[in-house]
Amino acid sequence: IDPLYSDYYDSSQDNMMSQEELANRAQWAKIQPTPLFGGEVFFTRVFPGWIRSPEKFKGESAAGMSSMMPEETKSAAFTESEGNMGYSDDEEHEYESKYDEVMNGKQAKNPDLKTELGVHHPKFFLLFEKSGSIVVIISTSNLTPQNAIDGSWVQRFDARHESQYDQFNQSDVDLGMPSDFGTILTDFLMKQSDASANDSMLPDIFLRRYVRGLTLYGLRTRYKFEDAQVHLVSTVPGHHKGSVPPKGLDTTLSLYKPHITYGPQRVLFILSRLLDAHHMQLANNSKQSRRLVGPMWIPKSLWTAMDQLVVQPTSLGGNWTRESLEEVVAKYLQKDLEKDKDHELLDEVDIIWPSEDFFTLMKEKRHVVWELNQHTKAASIISRRMKAEQKKPKQERLHVFLSSDSFAGLERSVISRMTLFETSHPLQMPFTSSSLHIKSIYRLLNLNDNRNSQSSGCTNAKEHFSWFMLTSACLSKGAQGKATPRRGPEEHDEMSYSNFELGVLFCSRLQEYDSDRLYVYDPLLKGCQCGSKDKDHKNRLRKSTPKNPLFLDSVRKVHLPIPFKIRSTPYQTEEGYDFFSVTPYLHEVTDGTNGNMKLTPYGQKLARENS
Repeated sequence: IDPLYSDYYDSSQDNMMSQEELANRAQWAKIQPTPLFGGEVFFTRVFPGWIRSPEKFKGESAAGMSSMMPEETKSAAFTESEGNMGYSDDEEHEYESKYDEVMNGKQAKNPDLKTELGVHHPKFFLLFEKSGSIVVIISTSNLTPQNAIDGSWVQRFDARHESQYDQFNQSDVDLGMPSDFGTILTDFLMKQSDASANDSMLPDIFLRRYVRGLTLYGLRTRYKFEDAQVHLVSTVPGHHKGSVPPKGLDTTLSLYKPHITYGPQRVLFILSRLLDAHHMQLANNSKQSRRLVGPMWIPKSLWTAMDQLVVQPTSLGGNWTRESLEEVVAKYLQKDLEKDKDHELLDEVDIIWPSEDFFTLMKEKRHVVWELNQHTKAASIISRRMKAEQKKPKQERLHVFLSSDSFAGLERSVISRMTLFETSHPLQMPFTSSSLHIKSIYRLLNLNDNRNSQSSGCTNAKEHFSWFMLTSACLSKGAQGKATPRRGPEEHDEMSYSNFELGVLFCSRLQEYDSDRLYVYDPLLKGCQCGSKDKDHKNRLRKSTPKNPLFLDSVRKVHLPIPFKIRSTPYQTEEGYDFFSVTPYLHEVTDGTNGNMKLTPYGQKLARENS
């Protein structure tokens, strides 16, 4: 037994343990920390990949990391391609694998079988406090010094009394509601464990060793995760079906049984659970629901206000087509692709991307700030930064990934949705770097707020959100998913993912309750919230329309400190005009005159020079 957790180990219990559990404990004791950091840190290697299975084995692979590949060949298969896996923050990697070699010649070759390798990309922290609480942080920030614009969410969850554990068992989860936060977190850690190298420190072993009386399986019941103010959105590799109930189900007879979903499918499921009356009624009838479902989170009278979808990534995959992007966008917009075939779905989405000019301007501003502050208390820091700046290569790493080859190959329908990343405040910029690393996806709520607010301390919000997601996921098929090849009628909504990702979804809540909240962007708010508990709030909300949102004076507004303009300027400034006004930032340029590069000022300049 590792002496590091001897305080939590009672040897008198040995006689009560099975031989298997004793063997497990002996195996765990062999797991040692890295000699780095004073021997107090464990590193666990996670393989974000899976073997795509043929149709008849699809059911087995749908669980995530499980596949038909023998256990003894699993690590070898991943290691074979590992040398090609240069870290790019999110660029999609897909490598062919000779299936005969992986299966030791036991199976015939199949064109559907190849190794799908993605990126292990989530950023999160779990702090187990001595008081008994747990602090959860979901972030876009890596474990590095602060050197880029990032975003984080944090909440502390108190421990519940053990007498209440049975009330929150697995069969008692209302999926899609905040109460499922612990279930989604536990599932994500389990999938992560399944993909870890042998003899690694796994979450379950860590908890058993260092947190008294806790196992991974008991995590969701140990803490009051139902107090979460956000929904947790995870992505794990594999084929995964959706879980939105079909419209034809009889709400009085059907026993609807939802299951855990991932990526955009998870967002679609949550929004359906909160905004679809049919789905909500089925949840009411389900034995898995602990409580009756209240009103829709956004009343029908305000549905027409649900506006543009905005995707703000720091990596843009180069293999998007209109069809594949619409597959993802439809889930975020709650659209049915079959029913909306004639609708230009991509007209409802913007993709925010920084330009070359943006980074040039940020560097200039940063140097001006440094020059102005050389004689302040920060002088020594500034001096070190300026010297370090001079040593940097001309192509500074900016955590943003789109190559000229990828941009050149994107369909025109995709690049036409690109808009400029612009700071939301003239002075908003990082002191030590001009890098971007924050990633988000959101849907706007278009409300007429051109009125004088009557609430004490409130201002007219600049923007309102139906929902906002802070996430590690960029705009690649590994993170956002793609339609599973040759999916049949039963798998019509099945998607395939290659990455591990994690994010949190903030949903505005307008249910005529005191707990109502509207997420906004308004840096002039005093504090992060404002709004009075107006006794007439219910009546105001019922009478509200998008053009006359009376409830804005009575609802609590929560400001999200978003570091860029919510509605940004298109790269293509004129409708029907394909040429870009400025050149998008490209981390690598191999050919400046190929494909779509001809539409950029940079590409046009090269073409003139070469003519």
